[in-house]
Amino acid sequence: MEVLNILSNQTAIFSILFIMLFINFGCIIFLVLKEKQDDQLEINDLLENNEDRLIKNKIEELEEIEAVQDKQLEENKREVEEMLMKMQKDLEATPEEVVNTFENEQEEKSIISYQELLDSVNKKQEIKTTPIKIEEEKIDIEENEEKEFKGTEFISPIFGRMDNKKHYSTITKEEKDVDVSRKNDDFLQALKDFRKSLD
Repeated sequence: MEVLNILSNQTAIFSILFIMLFINFGCIIFLVLKEKQDDQLEINDLLENNEDRLIKNKIEELEEIEAVQDKQLEENKREVEEMLMKMQKDLEATPEEVVNTFENEQEEKSIISYQELLDSVNKKQEIKTTPIKIEEEKIDIEENEEKEFKGTEFISPIFGRMDNKKHYSTITKEEKDVDVSRKNDDFLQALKDFRKSLD
């Protein structure tokens, strides 16, 4: 009986141990599942927050792009309106105003004005009217005759040595003055014709 008593005690002990083990495994499984569920909830929260942040960033970028496009559109509208107003003003202007405006713009942009050109021509005409001494001209001509151009020797790769005794025509001072005067007169006549064609 003792043996039965011992065996029944051992069976009871094993049963108790088995039940405790089963309860421990149940608790461990419960804790693991609960931890897994908590982790899943935390991950979902993070994903939703991240998605919200990404969506907010995209919305902000789109708003910035729209603002830039609106600003560009307003600027383009303003430029077009300015051009239309200028065109309207040009249409309302009389031909005399257009010519005067054009002349004033050209006068401002030019290096030398028409008035300055006329002044310089008048000064040159005053200079031409002063008498020139003939003796000085003869001296200048004699000096020019003494100074003759001496070219350097030229060797062509195809023809070999070339004769560089070329004679250049000389222009006297009187011919230069006549030529310059003729060019000035032609230029002034062309300016007058141009002005008449504008009127």
